[in-house]
Amino acid sequence: MAEPDTKIEDGPEILWTEGALQRMERAPVFLRGMVKRLAEKKARELGYREITEDILTQFKGQMMGSMGGEAGMQEAAGAMAAGRVPWTAEAKARLETVPEFMRHMIRQIAEDVARERGHMEVNVELFQKVEALGDDTLQTEAALPWSEGAQARLQQKIAQSPPIAMGFVADMVKRDTEERARELGLAAIDEAALTAIWDAPLAPVAWSDEAWKRLLTSPDFVRSGIRKAAERRARKLGLKEIDSEHLTVFRNEAMMKAVKRIRSFGYDELTFDLAPGDLYVFCTDGVFEAQDECRREFGAARLMKVIDETRHLSARDIVDAIFAAAQEFRGETLPNDDMTAVAVKITA
Repeated sequence: MAEPDTKIEDGPEILWTEGALQRMERAPVFLRGMVKRLAEKKARELGYREITEDILTQFKGQMMGSMGGEAGMQEAAGAMAAGRVPWTAEAKARLETVPEFMRHMIRQIAEDVARERGHMEVNVELFQKVEALGDDTLQTEAALPWSEGAQARLQQKIAQSPPIAMGFVADMVKRDTEERARELGLAAIDEAALTAIWDAPLAPVAWSDEAWKRLLTSPDFVRSGIRKAAERRARKLGLKEIDSEHLTVFRNEAMMKAVKRIRSFGYDELTFDLAPGDLYVFCTDGVFEAQDECRREFGAARLMKVIDETRHLSARDIVDAIFAAAQEFRGETLPNDDMTAVAVKITA
């Protein structure tokens, strides 16, 4: 576990001159508490024991600038009143570079890290530290060689991916596979290696009640990925159970790793032309990877067969058919992951 930053607000008491207190009283009531806390934080950082009118004027100018002026200060005060951590203007601008569909989760992670490390705001320096959480798990080694048979099996695995996302999915699967291969001491990827990596049963990892409840509050589209990343890290560290603290660390690493990957691929959004009669089905990997008693996966081919046979039905009925087919395939085997499916039919 990473050691938290020193909590600056736990330092020596900061004194205020009468003139500085009177000057602070001129600020709007909703801003005073934030101004006082941020000014004392800055004073401790600089080694000041007392805040004078001149020092407060200097700090006020810096705070107004970092928060984006008076409007930014008002927004920051509102955030603090609501129990959130305020963001500097520069940090907010950097957050805008994160793909939009991941922005809310990354904001939450940054604010959690700020609280854990005793920061009263998310500034660009802290946000850079948050971004660096994915560095340790990001692949930096040279790519491993793949045999022709392994490459063919990879193409089969991603065959049902949308054409526009094919390269993205292939690269992500290859990176994950090669990372696991290195953990197993493999220097190349052949069909036998893929069997060992993709098909071999994994040692079970328990979850504490608190950690599991927290996992279930994650958005559907990232929940499965967070669970798998957390359990993989737990196995690597030799942990038998994931508690709430472990989940925080593993979740943050997994999400920041995902942000770095998506940035490296150049993706911010995907655009499709829609036409009447089009059908789009979105599923989490809990559907693709539902397993029967022999640990065989439901897979993309079975999913596509269900969709082809039910595409004339309503979107609700298509989703119900997908879940029914996955359940029938699984039989008495307990679910190995949560399943989410969304069907969208373009009618006009």
